[in-house]
Amino acid sequence: MRHFFYRIGNKKGVTLIETIIAVLIAGIATTAVIGSYVVGKYATQRSKHRVAAINLISEELEQVLSANYSSIIDGTYLDNITIDDKNTVSAGDDMVGLQTTLITEIAAGAYGYKEVRVTMAWTEQGWGGSSDLSESLVTYITEK
Repeated sequence: MRHFFYRIGNKKGVTLIETIIAVLIAGIATTAVIGSYVVGKYATQRSKHRVAAINLISEELEQVLSANYSSIIDGTYLDNITIDDKNTVSAGDDMVGLQTTLITEIAAGAYGYKEVRVTMAWTEQGWGGSSDLSESLVTYITEK
C-alpha cells in the first residue's frame, strides 16, 4: 500500500483528471470544426440553388424577349422545376421549386409596354430546418 501512495506523488505519469481535460478540449475543438463544416456545406448548397434559380429565370426571360411583341400574351404561367445538383440518388441536395412568369400589359397603344416578372420559389432544407426562398427578375418590353 505504501508503494501505491508513493507512485501517486510521482510526477512522471498523467493523472486521470489531466486525461479527462485533454479529451474534453479535443472534443470541443472537434465539435467546432465539424459544426463549421456543416454550416459551410449548407451555405454552399444555398448559394448553388440561388445561382441555379437566377439562371433559370434568365433563360425564361430570354425566351419571352425572343418572341414577337404581339405574340406575348398577358397572364400567369406556372412551371414546376426540379434540379438534381450532383446527379445523386439522394433528394436532399435537389432543388424543387415553382417558376412563375407574370406578364402584364402596363399601357396599350403606340407607346404600350409590358412588364415581365419571373420568380423562382423553392424550399431549402438546412441545418436549422427548412426555409422558403425566392429569386425574381423583372424586365419591361415595348413593341418598337
